[in-house]
Amino acid sequence: AAQNDNRSQRPLVVPEDQPENSAPIQVVARGLVRNTLGHPLPNAAVELQMNPYHPTSASTKNWTATDVNGRYEVSGSGHHGTARVRVAAEGHRQDFRELHFIRSHREISFNFALPPLR
Repeated sequence: AAQNDNRSQRPLVVPEDQPENSAPIQVVARGLVRNTLGHPLPNAAVELQMNPYHPTSASTKNWTATDVNGRYEVSGSGHHGTARVRVAAEGHRQDFRELHFIRSHREISFNFALPPLR
C-alpha cells in the first residue's frame, strides 16, 4: 500500500517538462480546414510549431496553405514534447490544437471549423 501512495504523490509531468536534450522526432500534421457551414477554406495559413513551451535549435515552426479543398499537410521536427497546429483564414477566427507527450515520430490529424469574425 505504501508503494501505491508514493506513486500517487509523484508530481504530474506537464508538456513543458519534457527533456529538451531528447532525440529529435519528426511530426507530420494533416487535416481539413472548413468554415462552420462545412465549406472548405482554401489558402488558410496552417502552422506546425514543435515544442512551443521550450523551443530549442532543433524545434521547427513551419507553415503551409490549404489547397482548394481545404486540405493541408505540414511537417516539422523537434525534441520530445508538444506539437501545436495553428490555423488562420481571412475573415475567420483563428484556432489551434496541441498534442502533448510525443516521444516518437508521429502523424497527427486535426480538422478545423473556423467561425466567421463578428
